Amino acid sequence: MASDPATYASIADATRDIRDKVNDSTMVTHPLNPSTFGAVVPDWTDALSGFAAGATVSSREAAILEQVHNLYEQCQSWLSETAQNLDVGTLNEHDPARVLFMGLFRDLQVRFALKQNLNPHKLAVLLDGRYTVVE
Repeated sequence: MASDPATYASIADATRDIRDKVNDSTMVTHPLNPSTFGAVVPDWTDALSGFAAGATVSSREAAILEQVHNLYEQCQSWLSETAQNLDVGTLNEHDPARVLFMGLFRDLQVRFALKQNLNPHKLAVLLDGRYTVVE
């Protein structure tokens, strides 16, 4: 294990590195398993389109965004431990666990959605709850 993981220049660089590290590791499955989440990734991706700080989302979009938030929270200890084991680096203000989540999430988006749109800004807005819901 390296003592000083990298600092990624972009989310694309982080995603590539994470994909390589996960594929090269002995991990068979992880919490963002394609067979479990493949069907909902397009909905997640749609809800993240245009999502930014101060955004106003529908109650349906809020429920979908809450799924992503809950998934992150449920996986947090696994993400922290695995990010350390795989020497995942940081990106902007995001620690390795958040970067690992984004990389795995974006890998799902490559497989099941038309675009990759989870980025550091959107994840921070989502996890910090910096958006409002229209009733």
